[in-house]
Amino acid sequence: MQRFFFTIGTSWMTFLCCAMLGQQLAAQPGEGPLGLRWGMSPEAVAELGIRLCCRQVGEWGARYEVDSQDFAKFPHPLGDEEKVYVYFGNTNKLLRIYIAINKTDGWNRYKQINSLVESKYDMQESCVHKVLDKYEALRMGMSEQTCKEYAAYSSYKKDDVEVFVGLKQMGGNYEVSIIQLHNGLYVIDKSKKSPLYSEVTGHGLRD
Repeated sequence: MQRFFFTIGTSWMTFLCCAMLGQQLAAQPGEGPLGLRWGMSPEAVAELGIRLCCRQVGEWGARYEVDSQDFAKFPHPLGDEEKVYVYFGNTNKLLRIYIAINKTDGWNRYKQINSLVESKYDMQESCVHKVLDKYEALRMGMSEQTCKEYAAYSSYKKDDVEVFVGLKQMGGNYEVSIIQLHNGLYVIDKSKKSPLYSEVTGHGLRD
């Protein structure tokens, strides 16, 4: 009986996480990640009671770190965020968000997020790191299929919005990263680097 209720509780928590993520990824006009609106200013975010700190300026313009104590103040929080960075470009308009989630069962969370993203955006690219068997290695001329520094990643796009979902091993845990970018608000020179992902700057936290 105790195990039965534990199973129900686990399933209910999974359902809630899926529901919250579904809201967070809602592809409504103007709606961005976590219930924020694309193009809103840092001041408008602060009016929600969300504290922004540690301002830096890089490829995506002004970047702020969100105080972890304020994650629950997002209109549609995920519930398991570890880090959130928001980018406002050079025009003081929200155009990019980076979310990191740390999990011991990172593969399950990665698959869950991808399943929900796939229902709202079009797949552009997908990669899973794997060691090739000797026949594949001979055929492909490599011993393993690599995915940059990730164990796996997928990228999606719909209209002006791009989404990147990555899975990276961090010691005994995994980090699931979600990046959403609104290209319509991206006014920096795109010819230099990919706006969504760059091999030079990784997920953009090292601007």
